[in-house]
Amino acid sequence: MQGTNSSLQYPPYRRYLTGLSLLALFFWGGCSDSEPPTNPFDDQTSNQDTVRLELTSAESSTIAGIYYNVFQPTCANVGCHDGTFEPDFRTLESAYNTLVYEVPIKNDGSYTYRVDPGSVETSVIMARLNNILSPPMPIQLEPDSDWFEYGDDYIEDIRTWIENGALDIMGQAPTVTDHPFKLEGIFAMQNDSIYRRFDSRDPLRLPSDSVADSYIYLALSHPDREVSDLQGNVRAGFSKELTPYDDSISYALEYLPTPYMYYGYQGETIPFHFRVAVRPDSFAREETYYIRLFIQNESQEIPSNEALFHIKKYYSIEWLQ
Repeated sequence: MQGTNSSLQYPPYRRYLTGLSLLALFFWGGCSDSEPPTNPFDDQTSNQDTVRLELTSAESSTIAGIYYNVFQPTCANVGCHDGTFEPDFRTLESAYNTLVYEVPIKNDGSYTYRVDPGSVETSVIMARLNNILSPPMPIQLEPDSDWFEYGDDYIEDIRTWIENGALDIMGQAPTVTDHPFKLEGIFAMQNDSIYRRFDSRDPLRLPSDSVADSYIYLALSHPDREVSDLQGNVRAGFSKELTPYDDSISYALEYLPTPYMYYGYQGETIPFHFRVAVRPDSFAREETYYIRLFIQNESQEIPSNEALFHIKKYYSIEWLQ
């Protein structure tokens, strides 16, 4: 074993750091009578994980608490509110934006919005949760759901949130926005025969060996306006591509004062006030064409670029060989 070297030789940078350390100790010791500087955030607690950007202890009667306690674990199940239809509970933002001041699809006429801020009586979500309006919510539960244990508490939290004005994640009161027109359904017909889909969300498949026009029927709705306002102002584009959307095949929609009643996207019978006649010789065979409606004086496109793919697929046609 080698002997201990009593005169250690530090590299230059080590000597430099050692000197700084001694200097710091000298000054710190000289200031020992004064209080160390305070951190202005020491007395503040955050209910948000700033690393994962997740709320960790949200108040139960806020939209964040309701989302993490109820909407996410209980309602965003596969085939339910997982983006298949609204309200969309996949994220906190989509939950809030598809609930507050949004017109319900299933309504007996007693309710104004899914969530009507400040008014429990006109919020359809409360009617569904309290089994006043059918079907009640939630329809199905996961095996590990705590709804049976805490369901009454969760309903009370939602009631409190609505009564307090349905504030957003930042604690701000929502405002009523100008609602767009919504596309509620589509079907196709020729010579009084309705074409069927292979699956409820597959494209409409039209025969290409017919010389007669096929009619595509479309249902639109708006919470505050009449769809008759769209007469002469809406057209349907047909594109093989979704991005960029190419509507080189385009037709004006015909308005029907007496609507055709048929099943809409949600499975309920609704009025179809618009139709468009299409000829097979304008389309390639065995190709899917995605339909988009253009409301010309309002710069609105339905479905939008941001719509889910299965919705775009539902509003599409395919000409059979």
